[in-house]
Amino acid sequence: MSYPSGTNGSSSSNGGNTPIEQFVSAVTDALHSGKGNLDSLVEHYATSINTDEANQLLSLIQRLYAVLVPVKPSRRFSARLKQDLMGQPERTMIERIRYLPPRVQIAAGVAVVAGLMILARRRVASVTDAADVAVSTDVVAAS
Repeated sequence: MSYPSGTNGSSSSNGGNTPIEQFVSAVTDALHSGKGNLDSLVEHYATSINTDEANQLLSLIQRLYAVLVPVKPSRRFSARLKQDLMGQPERTMIERIRYLPPRVQIAAGVAVVAGLMILARRRVASVTDAADVAVSTDVVAAS
C-alpha cells in the first residue's frame, strides 16, 4: 500500500511528514488514547498550519471518531476469512463427497445400499430365528 509523501502510514512516526499530517496524526492519537488537550495541539501547530484549517480538521476528526466505532467480527466470519486467506478450506463430509469423481460417487452409493441391505437382512434373520426358537420352546413345553 502506498501512502502520500512516502510515509509508511504509521501514525506514530512523524519524521518527514508535513505539518498537517503531523497535526492530524497527533489529534487522532490523542482521541484514540483519551489523553491530551486538543486545544493545546491546535495552538502547538498554529505556527506551521492555518488555524482555521486546523479547527476544521479537528472538527472533522472528532466527528469521525464519534461515528466510526470499532466492531469486532464474529467468530464465523473470522474462521471463514482465515480459511479463504490460508488457501485450502476445511471441507465437510458432504462437500468431500460432492467433489469426488462420478464413478467414485456411484461406487460409494452402491456400497452404502449394499451395506444397508445386509444389515436389514441380518435383522430379519435374527427376528425370524428368535420367533422359531420361541415356537419350538412352546411346542416342547406343550408336549
